[in-house]
Amino acid sequence: MLSRSVAAALVLALPCAAQTLEDLRRDLRQRLGEVHFAQALGGLVLASDELELSGAKFDFDDESRTELAALVLPFQRTLRPFADERFGLYFEGAVGHARATQRSSDLYSGRVPGFETAVDTDWSTYSALVGFGLSYDLTPTLQVSAIGDLGLAYLANDADYSGPGAAVTAAIADGIAFNWDALASCHGTAARVDWSCPLDDERELELIARYDLRWTDTLSSDDPAQDFATRLQWLTLRGDVTGPTGIELLGGRLGWRGILGYRAFLEGDLFGAEDFFQIGGALELAEQQALPLLGGMTLSAGIFVGAELSGWIVGFNVSF
Repeated sequence: MLSRSVAAALVLALPCAAQTLEDLRRDLRQRLGEVHFAQALGGLVLASDELELSGAKFDFDDESRTELAALVLPFQRTLRPFADERFGLYFEGAVGHARATQRSSDLYSGRVPGFETAVDTDWSTYSALVGFGLSYDLTPTLQVSAIGDLGLAYLANDADYSGPGAAVTAAIADGIAFNWDALASCHGTAARVDWSCPLDDERELELIARYDLRWTDTLSSDDPAQDFATRLQWLTLRGDVTGPTGIELLGGRLGWRGILGYRAFLEGDLFGAEDFFQIGGALELAEQQALPLLGGMTLSAGIFVGAELSGWIVGFNVSF
């Protein structure tokens, strides 16, 4: 990423004027490979195949002025094909796109006079994730699910340079630190607990707790410096209150939902953010008749609040 690791590697390479361009690129490749600078892309992939918090726009409080936008379409469904209806087959998945922009007025922070280089860089990914597992109803209101997930992600970087050192920086860094693309695979496991409780005749409280363990590995890349294998662990908690709006739409009853969510990374992070809260609401059709291929639809909106980030969310979820 546009980080201390990239800047430090370039600072060490530039003063060696006696070296050839290929020598400088080899040194940069080696140094970036040693620090596995591309591992932070695991969080970018996660943002593009989000299953619980949908798409969002984040602003991070960091030196690179990171902004992250994600648009994701997730889905979940539980089928009951067994004689014992306490057991079910759980399916989930997501397709999405995430794009992070980062900027630096001088990549070297003034440490290499005469080579000041401003960089504007975009990191983007397109990904798809599918998951399946087994669910079990411990009680009529308490369900537990064990899930396995598989995914594929295309990653790309696009960077523009300006300043006295732009030409030299581009010659050294292009294809290694910036302006490259890669293909990565994702796999992992998850455990989810769903609990519900009526509050009165019309309103209901729903609580969701989910633990995810996810590995992301490079399948192919432009340069060995971009190869990475990273592991993320995170916990997601959500508390929803639902009720009816009294409106009928598409042959179904439109309901409302209040949402309070929390995510904590137990291993890894999202561009330096280790946890954050979501506060929002939604309108949903649990069962509609006009579109036979879909079981229900949810439109949600809200805000994110955290020590290292702020943002907002607009999400759309479908079930089959």
